[in-house]
Amino acid sequence: MSMENSKVLNVKKATGETTPLWKMIVYPMGGSGRILFMMLMFLLSFYATGIAGMGVVLVGTLITGTRIFDGITDPLMGLWIDKTQGKFGKIRPFAIGSWLVMVASAFLIFFTTHYIPESFRIVYFAVIYIIYMMGYSTLGMALVIGEPILTKDPKKRPMLAGLSMIYTTITGAFFGMYVANVAPRHGGFNNVALFHEILIAFTILGAVMTIGALIAIWKLDVAENFGDNAKNPIKLKDMFATLKDNKPFQLVLISLVTDRIAQNMANHAVIGVIIFGIIIGDFGISGAMSGIMLIPNIIVLFFGMGWVGKVGSKKAYTWTLYAAISFAILLPILLIFGDPTQIRFNNIGFMTIAFVVLNFGFGVSRLLSNMCVGPMIPDVIDYETYRTGKFAPGAIVAAQQFIDKFIATLYQAIVALILASIGFREYLPDLDTPLTRDLFIVGIFLGFGILIISWLLSLVAMKFYPLDRARMVEIQTELKRRKEEQIAQEALGEI
Repeated sequence: MSMENSKVLNVKKATGETTPLWKMIVYPMGGSGRILFMMLMFLLSFYATGIAGMGVVLVGTLITGTRIFDGITDPLMGLWIDKTQGKFGKIRPFAIGSWLVMVASAFLIFFTTHYIPESFRIVYFAVIYIIYMMGYSTLGMALVIGEPILTKDPKKRPMLAGLSMIYTTITGAFFGMYVANVAPRHGGFNNVALFHEILIAFTILGAVMTIGALIAIWKLDVAENFGDNAKNPIKLKDMFATLKDNKPFQLVLISLVTDRIAQNMANHAVIGVIIFGIIIGDFGISGAMSGIMLIPNIIVLFFGMGWVGKVGSKKAYTWTLYAAISFAILLPILLIFGDPTQIRFNNIGFMTIAFVVLNFGFGVSRLLSNMCVGPMIPDVIDYETYRTGKFAPGAIVAAQQFIDKFIATLYQAIVALILASIGFREYLPDLDTPLTRDLFIVGIFLGFGILIISWLLSLVAMKFYPLDRARMVEIQTELKRRKEEQIAQEALGEI
């Protein structure tokens, strides 16, 4: 038996790892229950403009502004979570409370906004949406905080990230099929009954998923699993200290920031139009590729969980980044030196086969790289406890969510500015837009080049990232020793 395998066996004993498999399977469903509401809000602009009668630009501005405000409040919510030491735990009260706030505000938005007088409607919509976002964000923080206490085994943590991505993939497919089925029945997106039906259905399904996650974490959501923050209370300055002094977290943030903004830009709807609708000349291929990739993606994620757990998140992430960069180089080469208009499923030849194979490798490596980053968040949370003696997941998760929201507003502006620089100031490229050299360059750069740049930066960050599998085993062993020592001291004090 190798020394590394021996350490992994030892960490199970040292950390008291006894989490049942069913809890590992059920807990990530809570995140998908929350994602349902994110997908519902994809349709918010249709409701706000078509039914509530607000302008397109105004709605977009309001949504962007409220997200920025919500991002500013995230650190305060994170601090509140970190300071909580109640008898009902840390995760359950925030998960239940924020879920109720999220659902109640969603019902108010879709059931009442169009009845509010026009003079007050905009203010009403903005306030309720801010409340919704605060509930949505806090629920996400509470669920992520459960991951480091659900399992301390570095080999099992990728399972949580992998299952979360599998559930999200299935949820996304369900959302698309469900909306495509129910929208025609209501005559399109200008019927308020459509939004009511979707909201009620998602609330019921989301409640089942959230309850399952709470059942899985229930017995673990106790004060003894969150460190001795009662004697060492978390303060606002501790959050800034975490950002300043937790080097692994800084390196993970570099990967998250660069990757998130690049992924969002590459996934922008207009980039799909440029690559599939204008360069290839058949936008239907995009939908066909999504259908072809659905099952293989789930299979790859399923087996990828075990692989990442075996080699460690850092090593697996590095390997998948190299693979993703390779495919991100090969795909543009195919489109530049080949004839993209020959990529057709009704006339399969070299270009079609090469494109499908390279696109499969590109998509799979991106999926696996995203899955590798997930376990790093619980790892840096445990490292912060190891470094300071304080369990402060709220600070770390709040910082992560703030970055996500900031990027969600930033990437759209960057894409718009780049397109405006080549003449698309008043309108976006559409399926009937003729292909030009500038449009081809922009499509390739935003679809692949920006990803390559972000992944190269992530590789540099990972070169200095210290929390590999062996290091996490050492940290978990030490945290277990401290916990046992604290329990022994408290027992002696009671005698």
